[in-house]
Amino acid sequence: MKIIKPVFIIGCPRSGTTLLYTILKSTNQFWASHSEAHFVWEKFLPDVRDPMYAVYLTENDYSDEDEEYLNNKYSERVYQHDFLGNISQYAFYSKLRKFTNPIYSLWRNFLRVTRKIMPGHYRVLDKTPPNTYRVRYLAKAFPDAKFIYITRNAATNISSLIEGWKSSSRFNFKFREFYPENNELDIKGYDGTVWKFTHAPGWKEYLKKPLEEVCAFQWLSAHQYSLEGFENMDQSRFMQIKYEELIVNPPKAIQEICNFAEVEYDDAIRKNSENLPVVSTNTKPDPKKWLKNRDLILNIADQVNAMNLKLGYEKIENPEVQKVAS
Repeated sequence: MKIIKPVFIIGCPRSGTTLLYTILKSTNQFWASHSEAHFVWEKFLPDVRDPMYAVYLTENDYSDEDEEYLNNKYSERVYQHDFLGNISQYAFYSKLRKFTNPIYSLWRNFLRVTRKIMPGHYRVLDKTPPNTYRVRYLAKAFPDAKFIYITRNAATNISSLIEGWKSSSRFNFKFREFYPENNELDIKGYDGTVWKFTHAPGWKEYLKKPLEEVCAFQWLSAHQYSLEGFENMDQSRFMQIKYEELIVNPPKAIQEICNFAEVEYDDAIRKNSENLPVVSTNTKPDPKKWLKNRDLILNIADQVNAMNLKLGYEKIENPEVQKVAS
């Protein structure tokens, strides 16, 4: 079996990528892993202890042997059926992982070998936020790939990143405790001990910056590198979808995505579009939620407003000033 016409969901962390991925992977038209496909990038990681490291890759990093490497990596952990995906998820996240991991490794090897000799092809759906730094590489590796670029207003996205950094449970990133840079970490507004989310190029310059500047840097870099990747790409290969549009009218937005991705808007996708799954959050979407971190967001508004406008959003302004002006 060989991968054809893969679809990559590209976006900054906390921008709705998981929601979109959950909706689309419900159909058997795609093969997908139980979670983000960080396992694909082990070959390029500076340290395999941090599988979520945001390695920046371009078409120049692609080599001839990467075709087989990528096919093998995906074939080990993507599934067309929820049942196998659930088994994989249990094996990966179970508290008994220490005991199940050897069996899980054998299972992955079995899949890689059998799928390699089986005839036919399959379509992979991938949602891995660090791919924002690998668009050019992916476009070279998969010439028939399509990219769904999900964006979210800077104010709400950065506010959500701030909350993620402050979270000590869902987003703890404890596996990064080995970094020597942790000893230099002195981020105002953050009492944790490890760097969270993406390591955008230049991240070490932000070890002592205020939290809102760190999150603004992560948001900005995600879009700067994504747009760099799309700059010389045929427009038929990528589409932008706003998180806000997805939330306001999910069926309409998802049908447009399906048309772009050349997949049927089947019953599974329709069901999830009409009744949005709750993922990666404890509260419902609210465009005013960012006001919880209003002062922090206003601190970095000038840094992100140009990109916000470029993505089709309005400038971030103080709501109190807007109220007086109106």
